[in-house]
Amino acid sequence: MRPSLLAAAAAIAALAVSAPSASAAAYAPPPGRVYAGVTGGLKPSDLTSFEALVGKQQPVWQLFLTYGLDRGAMQYLRLRLQQATAMQTRLMLSLTTANKVGREVITPAGLASGSGDQYFLNINAELAAAGQIAYVRPLGEMNQATNVYSAYGHGGKRNAAHSTANFKRAWKRFTLILRGGDVASINRTLRALGMPALRTSAARLPTPPVALVWCPQVSGNPGVAGNSARAYWPGSSYVDWICTDFYSGFPNFSGLNRFYREFAPTGKPFAFGEWGIYPNGDSPGFVSRLFGFVRSHPRVKMVLFNQGNKPGGRFRLQRYPRSASALRAQLRDPRFVEVP
Repeated sequence: MRPSLLAAAAAIAALAVSAPSASAAAYAPPPGRVYAGVTGGLKPSDLTSFEALVGKQQPVWQLFLTYGLDRGAMQYLRLRLQQATAMQTRLMLSLTTANKVGREVITPAGLASGSGDQYFLNINAELAAAGQIAYVRPLGEMNQATNVYSAYGHGGKRNAAHSTANFKRAWKRFTLILRGGDVASINRTLRALGMPALRTSAARLPTPPVALVWCPQVSGNPGVAGNSARAYWPGSSYVDWICTDFYSGFPNFSGLNRFYREFAPTGKPFAFGEWGIYPNGDSPGFVSRLFGFVRSHPRVKMVLFNQGNKPGGRFRLQRYPRSASALRAQLRDPRFVEVP
C-alpha cells in the first residue's frame, strides 16, 4: 500500500477509536443565557418550594440516583421524568456506583468489562421513552477520596480496578450506551478501545436527547498529580459539558479559574453541578462572588444549587436567609431563563 493510503487508513482507524457511535449535543441554553436550577430532593415539592424561595422557575432539577437494577429504581426515574415534563423543567441525573447505604456495587473495571451494562441500558430506555432532554452526570467528583469509584482513597491509591485508566474506559462505555445507536457500530468502537461487546441482544439502542456532564473537583483529594481532574479526562468526544462543584466553605476561586482555563480549549459549556452554603454559616458574599464569576466567564451555562435530599437539612437554602435573599436578587437578571 502506498504511504498516502497507509496514512489515510491510520487516520480512519484513529477516528474509529476516538469517536462515539452517536452524535452528541450539549442542549445548552440560548446564547447569552444561563440555566439556574436546583440539585437534590425526592419529590416535586422540593423543586417548587425552592422556586418559591428564590422567586423564579428553575429550568433544571438534578436528582441523585443510587445504583440499582430493581424495578423500583426505574419506576422512580420514570415518575420524575413525567413530573419534570409537567413542570417544564429538565432533569439532570447524578449517578453513582454505590447502593443506598453507600457500599460499592461495581468497580470502574466492572463497568468497563460490561458488568454494569444493564443499568445504563435501562436508563437509556427510560430517557428515550420520555423523549425529554436530560443531562446525565455519572460518577461526579471522581477525584474525591470519599467516592467509591475514585482512583484514590484517604489511604492513597486504590487497586487496579479503580485506576483512572479503568475510569476512562468505563466512562466511554456508558457514554456509548446512553447515547445509543446501532449496536454493531458501538461494538466496533468498544473493540477498538479494548473492551468487550455490549451485553444486549438488541440490534439498535434508542437515541434519547441526552448530554453527558463530566464533573470533577477543581482540586483532587488527595491533591496528587495522579488524582487531578485531567487524570480522569476521557476525551472531548465523550463529554458534552465541563462541570465542577463549589461550596462557600471551600472558596478556591484561584483553582476554579485554573480549571476553567484548562478545559476552555474544548469549547464545551461549563456547569456548576453543585454549589451551596456549606459547611460554614450564611454567606451572601459568596453568592455574590460566585455569580460575579458566572457573569465574567461566558462559557458558564448552568448553575445548580445543592439543597440535598433531606427537608430541613444543612444544605437547605431556607437555613441561610441572607444567602437566599442574595440569590433571589441575582436570579432577577434576565440572563437566567425560567423555561428551557
